[in-house]
Amino acid sequence: MSDYYYTCEFLKALLLTIASELPVAYFILYRHFKIKGMTVRPGRIVAAVFICNLTTLPYLWFVYPGIIDYTSSVLCGELTAFLVEAFIYWITTGASIYASLLASLAANATSMLIGLILMPPFE
Repeated sequence: MSDYYYTCEFLKALLLTIASELPVAYFILYRHFKIKGMTVRPGRIVAAVFICNLTTLPYLWFVYPGIIDYTSSVLCGELTAFLVEAFIYWITTGASIYASLLASLAANATSMLIGLILMPPFE
């Protein structure tokens, strides 16, 4: 696979990841603030999702595959993404750590499932 093709696939995956994680994380975090009687600027949640994905997805595509096998790469990558993104949600939005963990878990599970359906690794 050429570098150009791989980079194009990465960009498609990045857009797909953001598109699938944004509504999930937004819903969970916005509801969390509403239930707690707190306010959060919607743009803060949207920015947090972008920061999360721009921070973690390159590791899943360019770092882990170069140092460990595919299965380990997926497992380590998803675990890393889950934890790092939960931390980013917690720091950037001020949500509780529990809401941040839930948003990260749900968003990552959603994007992984959608990604496996729309961009299967074993074609």
